[in-house]
Amino acid sequence: MPPYAPPEPEGQGDRRDLTLAGIVVLFAFSLGLLGDGSQEFIASRLRGSVLLPFVSLQQGLASARARAVRNEELQARLDSVVAALTSRTTLEEENRRLRALLGLSERLGPAWTAAQVLRPGTQGSRSTFLLDVGSEDGVIQRAPVLTREGLAGLVTEVQAGAATGMDWTHPDFRASAMTADGLVYGFIQAQPGAFT
Repeated sequence: MPPYAPPEPEGQGDRRDLTLAGIVVLFAFSLGLLGDGSQEFIASRLRGSVLLPFVSLQQGLASARARAVRNEELQARLDSVVAALTSRTTLEEENRRLRALLGLSERLGPAWTAAQVLRPGTQGSRSTFLLDVGSEDGVIQRAPVLTREGLAGLVTEVQAGAATGMDWTHPDFRASAMTADGLVYGFIQAQPGAFT
């Protein structure tokens, strides 16, 4: 337990505070009377000794703030570059696909209809697909479904705005074919086996 200290008499703490404030004012006034060279000398000595930790802390905070701003700028640049590369890759792939489809369209002529193929993804619908075009678009039953790589399948059912087809892996798929030189004719079909 600390020893008992009697309380300071009333007004003695106020007198001490007033004395300290007076000393600080006299010191500041005397510094103001000094010449510029003397003031700079005293200021540099204070910055190098008593105020050094505070100056170092302020410099550290300023550099940390500058690094944070720079990091935000770099992150924004990185995000924009990633977005540009992503859209560029998508556009390049789309352009490649569209060029291939344009080449296919030129070879086939205007009687052919472009369609989007949708796989239903339900049980028992393997080797079948849906088309987003139908009899209103000129699609007929048993019409071939072509991609830029060649024959993909044929149309099995036609509705007004949609059609159903089977691809070449379906067990019931058959199509007539001819070699590129036109010498051999025949039918093609999927061969049952390991490929499903």
